[in-house]
Amino acid sequence: MWLINVESLKLEQKVSPAGLPYAILSHTWGDDEITFEQFRALNGDLALNAYSLLQDQKRGGGGGLGLGLSKILRTCHLARQQHLPYAWVDTCCIDKSSSAELSEAINSMFSWYRESALCIAFLHDLPPNAYLPEALPRCRWFTRGWTLQELIAPRLVEFYDQAWVLRGSKHEYPAALSKITGVDRAVLKSSENLSGVLVAKRMSWVATRQTTRVEDIAYCMLGIFDINMPLLYGEGHKAFLRLQEEIARQSCDLSLLAWLAPPPDVGGYQEYRGVFALAPSEFSHFKRLHAYKQPASQHEFVITNKGIRLESVLHFAHDELVLNLDISWRDVEDKPASSAQIYSPFMGIYLCKTCQGYARVFPDRLCMTYDAVREDRFIPRSVLYLCKTLDAKEARQIHLQYAGALQIILESNDISILQLEPAEFWDCCRDTFLNPKSAITGYVKLRLEKATSNPSLHHGVHAVSPTFHAILAFSTGESSWGCYLCGEQDGNFEMICSLIERSREIDNHNDGTFVRLMKDSSWTPSRLSICRFEDRNTGFQGLLWAEMRDTDDSFSPRREDFPSRSVGSRWTIDTEEQAGQFFDKRQDEFGRRGPDAEPPSWPAVQLNISWTVKWKKADRTTPARTKS
Repeated sequence: MWLINVESLKLEQKVSPAGLPYAILSHTWGDDEITFEQFRALNGDLALNAYSLLQDQKRGGGGGLGLGLSKILRTCHLARQQHLPYAWVDTCCIDKSSSAELSEAINSMFSWYRESALCIAFLHDLPPNAYLPEALPRCRWFTRGWTLQELIAPRLVEFYDQAWVLRGSKHEYPAALSKITGVDRAVLKSSENLSGVLVAKRMSWVATRQTTRVEDIAYCMLGIFDINMPLLYGEGHKAFLRLQEEIARQSCDLSLLAWLAPPPDVGGYQEYRGVFALAPSEFSHFKRLHAYKQPASQHEFVITNKGIRLESVLHFAHDELVLNLDISWRDVEDKPASSAQIYSPFMGIYLCKTCQGYARVFPDRLCMTYDAVREDRFIPRSVLYLCKTLDAKEARQIHLQYAGALQIILESNDISILQLEPAEFWDCCRDTFLNPKSAITGYVKLRLEKATSNPSLHHGVHAVSPTFHAILAFSTGESSWGCYLCGEQDGNFEMICSLIERSREIDNHNDGTFVRLMKDSSWTPSRLSICRFEDRNTGFQGLLWAEMRDTDDSFSPRREDFPSRSVGSRWTIDTEEQAGQFFDKRQDEFGRRGPDAEPPSWPAVQLNISWTVKWKKADRTTPARTKS
């Protein structure tokens, strides 16, 4: 760390600022700032006449000082007046020609400001004698990214106007500063209170601020989140993505995912997004929320090549999957105390299943009421993979996955699904297998039962229908399009179970390998497949059938009420180019209809499974199963 000796006005290198009393400058940069090289090259006589030059400048004599050098000398002069031997100014105390030194300085800057004895905040556009409550919000200092940590970190911040007249400290105006910046008063009082503030709330403090370099909007927040990471100037917006990844590695705060995209009518709207925000501006809504994390919630984030791995429960709300962020919130924007009861213990984001994991859908809204959450339907706690980011092409691929998606329709409440493959393509919100490429191949293991009695038995004896199991294999491949049912009473059921175990090792579920395995059991693909069940002890007979149907109606990936099951022509969108053309057409229609219109939709394949039973006279040679 380089420090300016306020007596000699020379730079001195120190290993650590600990124990060194120094003043530090906070300001907004101009065009004539003095660099590290320029300051070291100044004439050694500068110390002899520097302060006389300042006095001459104060009297209006000019003195030949530019604003950049004037700020340095004024800082040193104020430090000297308060008996501080050193001063630090970011323009001339960092050797920016050394990438290693620049990286160290930016990663250490928050602690440097925190360890300073005095932070001098120079507001070059604050007029003398201006009324502070009205003039402060208009100061450029409050719009820059780097000055946020320079306000929060130091214990003492003094504000000086353009004439270098002291106008007060941050502890004198906590209410005004909190209103301008959105920063909690407790944080303004002490930076040690930062750790208790939600990640999304801290992001909102930077939402409306700007930096000259795109990457700096992420780098200026390293200290706010107590994060260290290497600097890669030239990476652009990826810097903010890396920041979110580092936060996820060190925090279990799910409010990191509580951002909001601009609405569809703003332009550039993307229907599907990853769970990471594109910029801090997408957290701006958190400024008006008093939100806090529920203390019992703990989540483990793991960053993988598949995205974010998270173990959690998924809820259902508004016919969509919702991830609860474990945040309670209250809307406090322009609300009197009597209206502060706009409160909810729930905040969640809408998710959509894709072949690569879960993506964010409805990115311009949050599920912010528990009333919409269905308590009777949820996905138990399991391992989830959340897509970090999605570009426009990847979002289009999600639509392509619904082209030829296969929907399972259970037409009886007595049918339940025990197991299915490929599980990673199963969208339980819509009971649909997504189409990863050109076709989908897999199976469903079913449980069948019917809780009725055989009326032909004697009174006082209640015969309960037995429970059966069946396997339904299917494929939407061109050469093997169809389904095949096999019940546990069929002779080759065990063989098929063995084939299924072998098929679970297949990585690519649409390569036809599973189809070839099933053909070993003499499977002939067909639109309709039937199997029968019988229990002679009870007289029970059951008939299970499955029918694959094309539909020429539209299939909406965001609609729970699917189209009528009419038989139509096969869908023909089997390439990315065709899907793109169809998507563009639908997007045009969507744009013309407005943001509240139905989303773009796709054709689909449906697989209907039906189960009927009947009773015949029981075989009395063996006793029937009874229950009291």
